[in-house]
Amino acid sequence: MADVELKQEKAKLVKSLKRWDLVFFSVCAIIGLDAVAGLAKWGLGQGVTWFIIFVFLFLLPYGLVTAELGAAFPAEGGIYTWARMAYGRLPGELTAILYWISNAIWIGGSLAAVTIALEIQ
Repeated sequence: MADVELKQEKAKLVKSLKRWDLVFFSVCAIIGLDAVAGLAKWGLGQGVTWFIIFVFLFLLPYGLVTAELGAAFPAEGGIYTWARMAYGRLPGELTAILYWISNAIWIGGSLAAVTIALEIQ
């Protein structure tokens, strides 16, 4: 049953983003206004060095994990679909809601911590 629904939904999808669109979208998502402020204060050389280090320590492994999950579960919907397939609809919905709530908390908290750290210096 889920296979038939998946094929029907997949037939409706149209790919609109190309490879370079995704590359530039990712760069814009990673380098936000807070990163630009840090680069202005600490210097471009140090910022680029740390960016390269973080690419290899965090972004590359995270991308590989996401690619593996995307290949194993090709359905659209991300974490909701993965949790729904494993545990059912209600746990999938709760997982998606808690994921978005936690994103708002950790992003806001990390930006606040960076702002406080910059003000102390």
